[in-house]
Amino acid sequence: MKREEIINMQAGRAMDILIAIHVMQIEARCTSIEYKGNEVINKTYTAYINGEAVELPYYSTNMDAAWNVVGKKDIDSWSCVVENLRGVWQATFSKIGNTGAYCTAKLAPLAICRAALLTVIPVSN
Repeated sequence: MKREEIINMQAGRAMDILIAIHVMQIEARCTSIEYKGNEVINKTYTAYINGEAVELPYYSTNMDAAWNVVGKKDIDSWSCVVENLRGVWQATFSKIGNTGAYCTAKLAPLAICRAALLTVIPVSN
């Protein structure tokens, strides 16, 4: 995945799935698909934690869920600073011996998710 793709990714279920799998390290499966004609109009995803089905959190749009992302990264020895810079949220993850990652967004949860993905998904320029 390209760095630009991550930093421009919008909040939504695609982002939430990437966070679940790559950051939170939980299984996420598509459990239903709604069609209108031949077009997919909605997909429902379920997360599985220790084999138990739970609703996939809205990491990229819900601040409580996004704080869980920060907490998971903290367990993995990353520190995080989230700040509002003139109406734009910036999340910065750093770790001793690592260059770290930061991203900005209009919403804090999205900035957190983008930056967290940059710490776990190998990116190309």
